[in-house]
Amino acid sequence: MHWVYDGAPRLNNFLDGLRAVQGGPEAGHTTVSGPSYGSTAVGAASKAPGHRVWAEAAHDGPVPLGGKIARLGGYK
Repeated sequence: MHWVYDGAPRLNNFLDGLRAVQGGPEAGHTTVSGPSYGSTAVGAASKAPGHRVWAEAAHDGPVPLGGKIARLGGYK
């Protein structure tokens, strides 16, 4: 699964480019959604300085339900 973490710097470079085109960090707002393995890549990318993160789990999403079925945890 190292490829997920290897993608974080690439995602950050892409987001830095978007930020530059928008006119800087205070001039725009970008939302990144990463379902399943993408959530790991987004989480790893969010560790870079200057990034703000907000996360939410969907109550009826298939990922938590799959984890619950596989007895890996999940929501209560």
